[in-house]
Amino acid sequence: MSQLVESIQKVKSKFLSIIEANPDIKVEWQKESMFAMQQLYKTDFATKVAANNPRSVQNAVINVASIGLSLNPATSYAYLVPRDNQICLDISYRGLIKIATDTGSIMWAKADVVYSSDSFEYNGPAEKPTHKADVFSADRGEVVGVYCVAKTCDGDYLVEVMSEKEVNDIKSKSMSASGNGAKYSPWTTFPNEMRKKAVIKRASKTWPKTDRHERLDNVIEYVNREEGIDFDNQPTEEDCKLFNDYVHERNGAAIQNLYYKDWEYWAKVESTFYEKGKKGAYAKMIREMIKSAISYVQEVAESIIEFGEANNIDASLEAYNEMNNHETELFWTTVMPEQKVTINKILGDSHA
Repeated sequence: MSQLVESIQKVKSKFLSIIEANPDIKVEWQKESMFAMQQLYKTDFATKVAANNPRSVQNAVINVASIGLSLNPATSYAYLVPRDNQICLDISYRGLIKIATDTGSIMWAKADVVYSSDSFEYNGPAEKPTHKADVFSADRGEVVGVYCVAKTCDGDYLVEVMSEKEVNDIKSKSMSASGNGAKYSPWTTFPNEMRKKAVIKRASKTWPKTDRHERLDNVIEYVNREEGIDFDNQPTEEDCKLFNDYVHERNGAAIQNLYYKDWEYWAKVESTFYEKGKKGAYAKMIREMIKSAISYVQEVAESIIEFGEANNIDASLEAYNEMNNHETELFWTTVMPEQKVTINKILGDSHA
């Protein structure tokens, strides 16, 4: 036990430096190191893997700080699990929802599994479905699908549904469900949790974007990478050229617009440009472009409101018209809901 404790203690300074640099992250070293030890000693298998691969334990604990989800079992946001002879940080569907609400993307979300004996009626992507079931029944039949309902900050509902076949297609792409640790994979031990996680990841693509949405995108990328998911939609040569042109133009707005349309696909396009040993530098450069673009359109939004409140409509229109098409698209995607209402009143609904 002392060897494992010593291993975890070695990353204390790194853990603390991460949360110090990210004030929005609310995890504490003392508590998380204790939760980590509890989870690693929960099963003999996890203890053995941790002892044989202490470096993976250290990486997983550092990821707790980077992602900002507690290992507290009472919240069920994240866990340390053995997979492929290493300890990994596993994010639950509840953890994904927690991050989405923290970033202001949605007010809340709920996912549920549908069985063959249930009564389920899909009412469209913007209306809550009608789901009736005998939740106390010992046999509700076979799983036929899963759905997610999210409520936006504007009070709207967004609904995503997935058939069991679609879920199994995703499962088939996950190395965690077919590798050496398949017996301990959450697809095996907690299949319904994984069904809910799958539909929430897809639903998140339709949720409103905020200036903090990158955190949710990064966590979903992490989850897919840790689960070994490889999606079939390979980048085309044309799309790789388009992306490369935007990078050379330092067009962060255009790049972010691509991510908003299909984050998983364009993240894969981005990865095709990574040279050995230069992944971090390339990714950082693109993140800085995007951050700069979002900062600019936010400044435009604030200027429009400031000029509008001073009854200087011409200045508001000038500030708006100075943006190019990519920036305008990003503007209306990232502007906060309360700002959008004010800006529409100043510029007129025809600009939205």
